[in-house]
Amino acid sequence: MSNQEALAATLVAERLVPVLSLAALLPPSRSGKPLARQAAWRWVTKGLPGPDGVRVRLESIRVGRRWMTSLAAVARFFARTTGKPVAPRPTPAGAPALMLPSSCATLSALGFDVSSFGGGPST
Repeated sequence: MSNQEALAATLVAERLVPVLSLAALLPPSRSGKPLARQAAWRWVTKGLPGPDGVRVRLESIRVGRRWMTSLAAVARFFARTTGKPVAPRPTPAGAPALMLPSSCATLSALGFDVSSFGGGPST
């Protein structure tokens, strides 16, 4: 079975939806505007860059004259294009946080004691 046949079998087993109807199925943006139909089509044709820089395309198949996908395929697409959140590096206990010399100088000029944050301003 080829990759296209496997993809078609997967999408058909899931609930098929027309690509151009995704705008009505997905939540609107913060401004209340729905997803543009052209954006969903671009996800199929051009894709979006993933966190590693590789372009990720929305899985879809052609059924007659329409392009179809599934909500599960949309979820996979979003998962592949979403970058892994970068966790902040923990500061070792008791170690002072380091500051740039210019930041130290600015804060010292304002009257703050920055001696515990990297040794104070460079003079």
